[in-house]
Amino acid sequence: MKTLLFFTFSLLVNSLSAQIGFFNGLNTNQFQKINLSNALTGGLPFTTEDNLNIQGSPFLFDEFNDAFVQLRDDKFYSGIKIRFNLETNKIHYLNQDKKEMVADNGIIKRLYFKSFDGTDSIAYSYGCGYPESPGTTVYTYFQEYNSGVASFLRLHSKMIVERKTLATVDPAKQYDEKESYYVYNSNYKKMVKWKKGKDFILDMLADKSVEVGNYMKQNRMECKSTDDAIRIIQFYNQLFTK
Repeated sequence: MKTLLFFTFSLLVNSLSAQIGFFNGLNTNQFQKINLSNALTGGLPFTTEDNLNIQGSPFLFDEFNDAFVQLRDDKFYSGIKIRFNLETNKIHYLNQDKKEMVADNGIIKRLYFKSFDGTDSIAYSYGCGYPESPGTTVYTYFQEYNSGVASFLRLHSKMIVERKTLATVDPAKQYDEKESYYVYNSNYKKMVKWKKGKDFILDMLADKSVEVGNYMKQNRMECKSTDDAIRIIQFYNQLFTK
């Protein structure tokens, strides 16, 4: 079942990435192959002892998956097995002894998961380094849907909740998923939690509000969906490449 969910999710994200061109221009053939533990220092071993009595998993996907990483020195590396902990917002990797380690804050700047079509193309990415906002820090990883001046970001997390039923004396613990969305504009060094509607997006993209407003009008967009927000921001970014 997990494999099926993984495959279905990857198809959706691959489709979205192809539509908005997020990863255009990133040549993965030039990435250096390296065991990540040779590039990282200070990582801590991961233990599952505290999670044994909790239903579900804290990870995006339980399995380790092929990934590329960009370290804080802006060097890119490939040949790495990664899994992403949504409860702690931490990246886990296998060291040279196949031991699971947790990367220190800020060492990995961006994480790229590979596509599942047998190529080295990129399916989706998580990045940190964005301005602090309520509940986040500069080390918080967000799923990125755009590249350029502005970005539409998803904060995907899991938290432990207790469920009590009539059949149980003690409440059962399980992981629940939570998500929220943000818009970041590097021209203003500003990141704000996304709000549905035209006024919010036009304010976040104020330096091109006339062009963006015309684009939304022509395409009958009210910016009440995440798809609209992603496409509007992609249009905005393209205005800086002409």
